[in-house]
Amino acid sequence: MNKKIAIILPSYNEQLTIEKTILDFNQHCCDASVYVIDNNSSDDTKRIANLVIKENNITGEVIFVKRQGKANAMKTAFSRINADIYVMADADHTYFGQDLGKLLSPVLSGEYDLVVGNRFTDSGYEKENKRLFHNFGNNLVRKIINLLFNSDLKDIMSGYRVLSRNFVKNYPVMCEGFELETEMTLHCLDKKFNIIE
Repeated sequence: MNKKIAIILPSYNEQLTIEKTILDFNQHCCDASVYVIDNNSSDDTKRIANLVIKENNITGEVIFVKRQGKANAMKTAFSRINADIYVMADADHTYFGQDLGKLLSPVLSGEYDLVVGNRFTDSGYEKENKRLFHNFGNNLVRKIINLLFNSDLKDIMSGYRVLSRNFVKNYPVMCEGFELETEMTLHCLDKKFNIIE
């Protein structure tokens, strides 16, 4: 049985990268539907995304969400999009379609409910990330969560995730912004869903 896959790209002012991101994911998973969640952008993100989807005959649409915040965008996506598997990736082309097969496989097999794309596997992200205290904050949150749940996760805040329908339909998004990934991980661990990086 073919699984219905939805690629969800929450977007806020991503006119420079949205076309590249859509085409990249479509190239590597052409059977999937692509949904751009335009989170009240003030640039041409919505127009460009609509054009790319139409001109390339890509199944999907642009969904407008006025209320700011990545979690608000994903809450709308999860409630409106009907799929067997949900892929979440940022629209700034920091995550790549070529890696999607590896992330999809554990959910397609039915073994896992949440697969997280670990940005630290080659340590490049940590070296390139120059934001003050960002790595420190990531490490602190990771260590606390691993201690509380007796887990060994390496990248709590990655925005590249594949989720089962069962997880999505049983996950009440409570936050509004970029704390989404941490909340999602906590829900997964607390409710005993199967997670892998």
